[in-house]
Amino acid sequence: MRRKNGFQARVATLLVGVASLGGCSTEEEPTMPGGSIGNGGSSPHGSGGSGGAPGPVCDHQGDLDLSGTWLIKARLEVDLKSREGALVQVCPAQQTGVSELLLLGHFEQEGTELPKLGLTICDFSLPEVTAFVGQCTPGEVGPVRAQVTPSEALLAALPGLVISNGRGKLGGLENGASFEPERFTFALGTKSTTGTMASWKGGGTCDNPQNPMGTGEGCEQDCVTDCGDVLDSDGDKLPGVSMTVCGFSKDEAQGAKCSPEEPDQPGVTLQGKTGINFRVNPMLSGKAENSCLLRGGVDAKIEYNVLGANVRLTGGILTVKLVQEAIPLFDVVATNSQFVALRVDGKYGTPDLGLPADNPQMACQKAISNRNLL
Repeated sequence: MRRKNGFQARVATLLVGVASLGGCSTEEEPTMPGGSIGNGGSSPHGSGGSGGAPGPVCDHQGDLDLSGTWLIKARLEVDLKSREGALVQVCPAQQTGVSELLLLGHFEQEGTELPKLGLTICDFSLPEVTAFVGQCTPGEVGPVRAQVTPSEALLAALPGLVISNGRGKLGGLENGASFEPERFTFALGTKSTTGTMASWKGGGTCDNPQNPMGTGEGCEQDCVTDCGDVLDSDGDKLPGVSMTVCGFSKDEAQGAKCSPEEPDQPGVTLQGKTGINFRVNPMLSGKAENSCLLRGGVDAKIEYNVLGANVRLTGGILTVKLVQEAIPLFDVVATNSQFVALRVDGKYGTPDLGLPADNPQMACQKAISNRNLL
């Protein structure tokens, strides 16, 4: 059967968005700082000449010097597809999302060695996805668009979450030398930086559609594989970290407001919050164009599990199992993923954002407000 009832059709939007932790597929690619960057005013887009609006000059002669503070944007392109036989189908059948990370880097350099690469996660973006229940007809677009975003609690907690310092190396000390950090791991809602994270096992009363479990605070011991692995990283009492879910149907009233904090109240077609664990392990690989600009490619694996959910679809609560099964399969497309990093500590004529080393929350606020530098 191609379609089911309207209630089920709108279920499709649920965590299709969660599954593709990334940016909207229509988002523009991050542009590099243009103009006169580097000794001799070369453009980051190529040797010599123009590269758009004038950018900061890197007033540095001699060996590369990467020690200092950097603003970094990593853009991961993700291909999405439905699980075989799944009730929920991505529609169109193949969609591309973009996962974007905004980071602050604190680097130390000793010759060609980078003994300390400290990173702070300031923000990440999620995609808008369309889907419905049943087989997707070629050329058709799902009836509901859903957006999943970090909750206010998670955004407030991100800067204080610890990422172990990494290491790296340079291929030389001249402009254009390779920049090769080790892979780093960014984990939320879990104690596991490697190995298996907790997941929803469900079954029995856990997935009773009339009275589903996992819709409130805390970890459901009988329904999650390992509550000992679950961390309330954002301190809002939901298992793992929380995301808000908003879905708008085509006939939704103009200006309709999503109410994820009170999903049982009037709002939009799909609204609520989910608790998940999340792990991404980006590997940056590129070049130090000079002592002020780094750029290159990104490869990563993204993993996550739904640990609880309080999400309403046209007023009816959804089971965590239904949320979990709505997640499609996806792959990071390394060939189309990239990063760019700009020095922002004022050295060599670069912007000085005045980022306080002892206040990561304030530093991230300034980073977010200056993300257009990238």
